[in-house]
Amino acid sequence: MDDFRRWMEISGYSSNTIESYIRGVRSYFDWFCGKYGRDPRELFRENIVDYLQDLKRREVGHVTYNSYLAALQRLNAFWIERGIQADIVILKRDRWKAQAGNESPTQHTTEEVERFLQVILESGNRRDYTLAFFLAYTGLRVSEAIHLQMKDVNLPARQLVVQFGKGQKRREVPMSTRLVQVIRSYLKDIRPKYRTAERSPYLFVSPRGQQLSRKTIYGLLVKYSRQAGVNPEITPHSLRHFFCTRALEAGYTIEEVRQIAGHANVNTTLIYAHPSRKSMLEKIDRL
Repeated sequence: MDDFRRWMEISGYSSNTIESYIRGVRSYFDWFCGKYGRDPRELFRENIVDYLQDLKRREVGHVTYNSYLAALQRLNAFWIERGIQADIVILKRDRWKAQAGNESPTQHTTEEVERFLQVILESGNRRDYTLAFFLAYTGLRVSEAIHLQMKDVNLPARQLVVQFGKGQKRREVPMSTRLVQVIRSYLKDIRPKYRTAERSPYLFVSPRGQQLSRKTIYGLLVKYSRQAGVNPEITPHSLRHFFCTRALEAGYTIEEVRQIAGHANVNTTLIYAHPSRKSMLEKIDRL
């Protein structure tokens, strides 16, 4: 995995893309090891087909499915270049072609997210609880959350400021009374206990550094998702999807959600207005 990461870094992939591909490859390795008791030594077409079918049986969304598939395509290319295998085993037809705009990308219900948050709360780790709650009810990107500084959070005004969002754009994000209470408790009772708290300007701190890393946050959310029995696992980006959908359901306009989420194009926000297949099936029974 380390060699694969270095190969992607040398090839010029962005850090976000590298982390996405690493997660995708690990998902396949976990599946393969669970089935055969060891890591794969090369990629076989038969195993890939079996794995992709398993992803669909687990009702993984098409975005996650295609992300995992792209990761394996990169691994396939890496192993061919290194002489580990000779064949391309992942084909263009393997991609899940979902109609754009047909369904919201949100994968998790309010009940699932609240169950997930309750598991973290009961674990006793109030920093992790505050972080997960924050991501779920602000819709910030994980990169924005880890760079958010104390001076950017105004609890009395129930507002935070993202100084450098995607495209280096500044925006203001409102906070609910419930979120303000969670953050206030964290700032009073939890954050001061971290030895890095005094010298760190960031809202979320790590025992070993001034701020949390993306990798740490992903690992935490996956761990708590498994404990809560939430499948597919919750990620920072799936919490962002969750927030956008919940904001529209709560009565925010498309333009308001676009501004809060920091979408450059309103068409990105519009996809959250499309109902899910599950919600349409539930409503048809009411007719």
